[in-house]
Amino acid sequence: MLAALAFYRRDVFGILRSLAAPRDPRSRDSFTTALLVLAALVPTFIVVKAFEGFFEGLHTVPASAVAGLAINGAMLIAASRFAPAGTLDLVRTPWVKAV
Repeated sequence: MLAALAFYRRDVFGILRSLAAPRDPRSRDSFTTALLVLAALVPTFIVVKAFEGFFEGLHTVPASAVAGLAINGAMLIAASRFAPAGTLDLVRTPWVKAV
């Protein structure tokens, strides 16, 4: 989670700044984006809780934690570099794709 926040820090801080200024016309878009991010976290939470024991045992070995973080970082970079044009507009993302 921290890796994703660090990678998308500009976007996250932009959303937080817009939410802090409710009169700004971009605040509605920022609120929608924040809701989409929260909706996307629900399935992740469910999977993590369902397989909690497995994930705890998996990360007892430092090498597996390093491998997991490396895979996560590679997926973040690939997603941002190879996404089709026009798909990075979060405000117009349907709820189904967010979840």
